[in-house]
Formats: sequence, structure tokens, C-alpha cells
Amino acid sequence: MATFERAVIFANSTVSADHPLELLDKDFLIAADGGANHLIRCGLIPHLLIGDLDSIAPSDLAYCEAENVEILAFPKDKDETDLELALIEALKRGFQKIVLTRVLGDLPDHTLGNIALLAMPEIGSAQVFISDGGCRIFLVRKEISLNAQVGDRVSLIPWNGIASGICTDGLRYSMQNETLYPWKSRGISNVVDCSPFRVSLAEGALLLFHFTAPLPDGHERQR
Repeated sequence: MATFERAVIFANSTVSADHPLELLDKDFLIAADGGANHLIRCGLIPHLLIGDLDSIAPSDLAYCEAENVEILAFPKDKDETDLELALIEALKRGFQKIVLTRVLGDLPDHTLGNIALLAMPEIGSAQVFISDGGCRIFLVRKEISLNAQVGDRVSLIPWNGIASGICTDGLRYSMQNETLYPWKSRGISNVVDCSPFRVSLAEGALLLFHFTAPLPDGHERQR
């Protein structure tokens, strides 16, 4: 594992082709069951396949076996989703940077459950976020600073209760020591005015959604 710098976990939903996730040479690729279908279709081989193996195509499972991919198989009757199992395994292996992708699908219950994994206590000090089709999602407990393009959309949603002492810098609709409530839509659809932008809070937790637009050919996004 020493040769890998972060884990990228692929679930089984589809994402926009306009927003491909940029993979790095030192990424450890984990397929949560049917996530292997997407990796193989892109010409990639997962380092680890994990789950109950009920959504991976039989031909892709055979391919993984032929390529000697490490496979951790679980029974179909289990309490955890395949994505949760994959995240737990990545944390057990000591990864401190973990990206979840292809997790925002057509099933709202699965999507919400996948987002909720960002609050897993086992994450501790590890950096875990979702990157899916032009949308990045972070769970913010203290503060975060992110690079973005001017005009990108940002939404702040309180998680698991009221979030207070919220301050923003670089967003059009500034917040200074404000409170957001789960039943209010105050934090939806802010706009990036300068990069990097910053969000901090004193109490509670926020889900930060950062939506990016495809850039014209020949342009590179800030990192």
C-alpha cells in the first residue's frame, strides 16, 4: 500500500461524460461490486473488488478473476451496502485520502445513504469526499478552503442538526456568524466570486456541495 497515495472507490451509478474524474498514477482503485463494470469499460483494472457481487457483469467478474484482482466477497444478506464495505476496507488499509465516485444515482434512498457515509465515525482525520459528475460533496465540521472557478455553484446544508457560527469568504452571498437550520433552504445555491473560497463554522456540521461546469477546450480547471 506504500506505493499508493489515495483510494478511489467506484460505486455503480452513471455520471456525466463531461465531468470525468481525473485519476492519478498512485491511486488505489476499489470497485464496490458493479463499480467494476465502469472501470473495466474505461480500460482500467481495479486493485480490489468488494461486495456481494450481485451487480457486476459475469464477464467482468471473470475478467477480474483472470487478472488476479483481489476479491473480497460478502453474502447478499448483509447490513452494509457495498460502498460502505469498500469505505471501511479503505480505512482499515490506512488510506488518509479517499474519493467516492459514481455514488449519486437514480435511487434517492441509496444516494442519501451514500452521502451519509461521509459522517462515518471511523473516518477520523482521513480526508474523504464525493466527486461525481461535476459535483463534489464534503462534510465540514470546522473549516474548508477550496479552489473553484468564478461562477461555480455552492450549497451549504446543515447535517444532523443546526449548524451555527457559519462564516464564508469568496462567496457572493456572504455569511458572517450565521445559523443554518435543516428545515430552511437559506444555504442553497450560493455562487463563487473568487478562488479559493472558504467556509467555517463553530458548531454542528455542514454538507458542502460544489457544482462545476465543463470548461471550454484548451482550458484547465484550478486545483
